[in-house]
Amino acid sequence: MIHHTAATCGVVDVGLLHRLQEASLNLRSAMSKNALLALAECFEFAPDKMADLDLSTVVESILNRAACEKKFLRDAADHALAKLAAYVPTARVLTALTSVAGSKNSKLCVAGCNGTVWMDMACFSLLVK
Repeated sequence: MIHHTAATCGVVDVGLLHRLQEASLNLRSAMSKNALLALAECFEFAPDKMADLDLSTVVESILNRAACEKKFLRDAADHALAKLAAYVPTARVLTALTSVAGSKNSKLCVAGCNGTVWMDMACFSLLVK
């Protein structure tokens, strides 16, 4: 697993996210998995920067990996979606997660639904505190 700190993720920008998003869709499974794990850590350690960015294409890529055939890539994508929902619960992210609701791919619909449920749980835990 990749381990970054808040200091490392302090350099997150649109260019880095774009490169990680492209790498997450790479045909090489190891690269794709590591890109998904790096995205998860960006969401966790740089949530303020993430909230300011349009993450719709990044979310779309993660959702596509959450619906893929390989279990370890699905697990990495689910991990990234859970971190996204927990640390960057914005309206734009919610819109991106729900954009797949009408898809004919049931795995994609389930991935989007899972993301919205994780976001709902994250928002509820913020209200309870």
